[in-house]
Amino acid sequence: MAVASASLSDHGECGSSSTTPSHAARRLFVKNWIIGALVAIFVISLILAFSGSGEDNSEPVPAGNAVATTSPTPSPTPTPTPTPTLPPTLSNSEILEKADDCLDPWDSNHNGFEDQVRPLLNDEESMSTLDTRLGIPGKPGEIPITMEYEADNTYGVSVKTSARGVLNYETCHVAVTETGVQRIADSREQPPLEQRVIRCLSFWDGNHAGFENQIRPLLNNEDSMKTLRTYWLEGAIPNAADEIYLAMEYQASNLYGGTVKTIAWGLLNLRTCRVRVTDPGF
Repeated sequence: MAVASASLSDHGECGSSSTTPSHAARRLFVKNWIIGALVAIFVISLILAFSGSGEDNSEPVPAGNAVATTSPTPSPTPTPTPTPTLPPTLSNSEILEKADDCLDPWDSNHNGFEDQVRPLLNDEESMSTLDTRLGIPGKPGEIPITMEYEADNTYGVSVKTSARGVLNYETCHVAVTETGVQRIADSREQPPLEQRVIRCLSFWDGNHAGFENQIRPLLNNEDSMKTLRTYWLEGAIPNAADEIYLAMEYQASNLYGGTVKTIAWGLLNLRTCRVRVTDPGF
C-alpha cells in the first residue's frame, strides 16, 4: 500500500506538473494579444492623425442659430500715395512774359476783354481801346489787367473810362471785375447843338433820309420829290425829350403836274436821330 500510494503520489505530481505549461501558455497568449491590440490601436491612431491633417479646412456652414466663426482676413498692403509734382515757381518777369502772350500782337490789347465790355455800351461801335496794362502778379496763375477805352454816352459825346479784371495767364481768360460802363452812363456831357444835329444828317447831302422816307409816300407822285435843304432854327433849345424842330424844304408835283415847293416840319430826337413828323407841308 505504501508502494501504491507512493506511485500514486508520483503519478499525481506528474499529473500536476503536466498541467502547468498549458496555463503559462495561455497567460503568454493573453499577454501577447493585449500587446498586439495596443500596438494596433497606436498604429491606427497614427494613421488617423496623418489622414486628418489632409482633410478640407473649409469652415462648416452654421446651422440654426449657431454663430459662424470666420478666420481673420489679412489686411491689404497699403498702396503708397504718389507725391504730387508741384509746378515750377515763375519769376515776375516770366509771368509778365506769359501774360503778354495773351495780348493781341498788333495792338497789345486783349480781344476777349474788349468783347466782354462792348455789349454793355450804349453804342458798341463807338468803343475804342486806348491802352491795356498788366499789373503786379498776385495769386498763382493770375495777374491784374486794366483796359482804358472811350465810348459815346447817350448824347453822342465820347467819354474816357477804364475796365479792370484778372487775367489767367495760363488760359488767357479775363474775369472782369469792373466794366467802367457806369461812368459813361452817368456822363451828362453834351456836344454843341450844331454837332449833335449834324451827326444825325447825311454826310453826303446834309439831309435826313428818315424824314424824307416819311413824306414821300404821302405825295401824289413820289418820284417827283426833291429835297432842297434841311435846317434847324438857330438858338433852338431841346425840349424835355431832347428834341428840336427840324425843317425840310422840298419840291414835288401836284395833281396837275406842276412843281410846288413846300416845307415839312418834324421833331428830331438828338439821342436816337429819329424824326417825328408834325407837318408834312401840305
